[in-house]
Amino acid sequence: MSSRTSLLGFCVLAYGLTWMCWLPIGFAKAGLIKLPVAPEMLATLGQFGPFASAVLFSALDGRTGGVRGLLGRLVLWRVSPVWFGFVLLLPPLCLFCAIFVHALVEGNWGEAPSLSDALDVLPHLFVTFLIGGPLGEEPGWRGFALPRLRAAWRPIPASVVLGLIWAGWHLPLWWIADVPTSFGFYVVGVIPLTYLFTWASDRTKGSVLVAMLFHASLNTSLARLPIRPAWVEWTVVLWLVALAVGIFHWTRGSRYGDVLPVSPHPAAEPDAGAEKSAMLQ
Repeated sequence: MSSRTSLLGFCVLAYGLTWMCWLPIGFAKAGLIKLPVAPEMLATLGQFGPFASAVLFSALDGRTGGVRGLLGRLVLWRVSPVWFGFVLLLPPLCLFCAIFVHALVEGNWGEAPSLSDALDVLPHLFVTFLIGGPLGEEPGWRGFALPRLRAAWRPIPASVVLGLIWAGWHLPLWWIADVPTSFGFYVVGVIPLTYLFTWASDRTKGSVLVAMLFHASLNTSLARLPIRPAWVEWTVVLWLVALAVGIFHWTRGSRYGDVLPVSPHPAAEPDAGAEKSAMLQ
């Protein structure tokens, strides 16, 4: 199985597994069917389509260490502590910046967050990490798809393609959930956001754990902060941050981060010692 075939199969199955859970919620809301289970259960279950698809196709094509390599990168924590701070703090900082600019323009500062709101951030982050998207999605997007895209393309085109795939997977939410923006404008913001995920992944040896923490911080911040009226500013901030990152590395002549090897011969068994060494880097 070629990388292109496995990537296409992964996308089809990830979409299929998720949409089989999410689309019935829309049919039920329209009164066309009656769900046998709670819609919240189906919505949560649907998030794990990319994870399940990544495990299956990792086993089929054997690249990047197969299933063992994929699961190993879910717990790959031996990276610079700077990256944990980056992925946890960047989303709320960007959101606060967007909300501040919106309030400055509109002259409406709203209600300041209370201390009680801050005390339960960590429990909220933990729950979000497990069932709020990161664990179900990131093994697929950054664990399976990104290494194969990066093996063929540089970060920007790889991020654009993955961003479109990632955004399209969310499409049923515009039917079943209260989404704060149009799908088209959402896609505009997903592209720079995906580039930031790619940048972090490239420099942490493809750590899916780092990507999951980034995703958890993002979703927790979006849920807790009043971003709906400031979505335009949020999108602009994402583009500015992504542009600043790109310009910084271009002007410094920095090389791209190491990319996980995608072997053209998936049937060959990787050397166990080499695989262990790569996972610990």
